[in-house]
Order: sequence, then C-alpha cells, then structure tokens
Amino acid sequence: MTAPTHAPTAHAKYLKRDAQALIRTGKWIDQRQGCPATGGNFSTRLNSEHVLITRSGCHKGELTEQDLLLVDLSGTPLTDQQTASAETLLHTTLYALDKHMTTAKICRCWRTPYDNVGLRHPWRGGF
Repeated sequence: MTAPTHAPTAHAKYLKRDAQALIRTGKWIDQRQGCPATGGNFSTRLNSEHVLITRSGCHKGELTEQDLLLVDLSGTPLTDQQTASAETLLHTTLYALDKHMTTAKICRCWRTPYDNVGLRHPWRGGF
C-alpha cells in the first residue's frame, strides 16, 4: 500500500501508522476468535475525506499493508489496483454521519462475538 500522489500531506504522514494499527487490531481480534477469518471489515478514518479499510476477502489475522485500501467518503478507491468490499459503503456512511467516529468494525457474523462471551443473541431474547 502506498499513498496516492494526490493524497494530502497530513494524510500521507499518518498512513503507515494507521495501517499498522489496523494490522495489529486484526491480529488481536483473530487471536480471540472475534471475527471469522475473512468476515467483516476494519477501517479507520484518516482525515475528513479519507478512510483506510480492509479489502474484500482478506484474512483479518494475517493482514498486510497490501490488504488495506484507501477510499474517499463515497467509498471510491483511490488506487486502481484494488477493489472495495461490499461493506465499504457501510463504513463510509457511518463516518459521514458522525464526524467524531474514528474506527468502525462491521462483521456479518454475530454468532461469534456473542457466543464467545456466553451471551444469548439479542434477537433471541438476550440482554
């Protein structure tokens, strides 16, 4: 993953740091079986216009910088070589709705997080 030539200087300055944070987060959650290998996506807002998000189909416990995609708030990738996940618009919509949100994790599989802590699913009478 490299910063596009049109990326703002402040954005490029923090890109590597934030990429490493997402990689560490993926490993941490995977070690605790908090997300199926390729389920869900992790993202972080870099600034008011850009988001760094995991690309489609990558194992969250084995992330590398090449597994991360730079997109704008409309979900459009800023590099030509990568394809955004179907969940990208969920992340960018949340960022657009809440300017203070910095990180979102969305997982299609609710079973794993609830079962790991011994809770019943909310839609089955839990909580």
